Amino acid sequence: MPLIGFKPLKARLVIEEGKASILVMKVAVAEGETVVLMPGGRLEALPGVLRIRERRETPGNTRPKTLGTLIYVPGTPAGGESGGAAKFQIDVTMAGRKFDALLRVALTGALPTKFFVDAGEKVAATGLAGLRFGAGAAGRIKIWDTAGHRKLPVTDFSIILPIAVPSASSNAGNGGPPVLESVAGNVQLAELADEILSSQAESRTMLVGVLAIIAIIVLLILLADLTLVFK
Repeated sequence: MPLIGFKPLKARLVIEEGKASILVMKVAVAEGETVVLMPGGRLEALPGVLRIRERRETPGNTRPKTLGTLIYVPGTPAGGESGGAAKFQIDVTMAGRKFDALLRVALTGALPTKFFVDAGEKVAATGLAGLRFGAGAAGRIKIWDTAGHRKLPVTDFSIILPIAVPSASSNAGNGGPPVLESVAGNVQLAELADEILSSQAESRTMLVGVLAIIAIIVLLILLADLTLVFK
């Protein structure tokens, strides 16, 4: 089934007591993607919303066949009760451990780099309903029959999370010790340790000498006492 790429723009977290947490993102079709809407328009020209709900799992439960839905919301006249332009909405569920990883990234202020949705219905061995491939001027494109299939099942969902690896220059800019200064500090510590060991060795030598002198003095006093006794 066709795979569509999207790019998150901003996000917010919805937490309700007694209910699963929901991560809501404003999204747009990723650059380079072309999805033609029938009877007219393009998906990349519409605003979209992604709603990721945490899926509570219990031991023995298997992954569901469908993870959510991709919905086309047609525009209504401005004078209507819910007047507005057309848009799309993606609702998916995610396993608890994966949702926690996504939530940790979101709480740092970072957004996922990109995510992909596999949507559509397979009606035969080679046939697709609702969302299919077609030929366009620039090559193969995706065509969504929004008139007959306004809601499509999402069978797979993948998301790319950013990973920041701090460099030596960024550590220095953030107040961390530069690499050269760290090496110099290690050398200074080694020299200080050598000085301490040398000082301890000198102290031991001096102490042995003092004890030897005291022993000699005591021995001379004993010899003097013995001489007086024998006289």
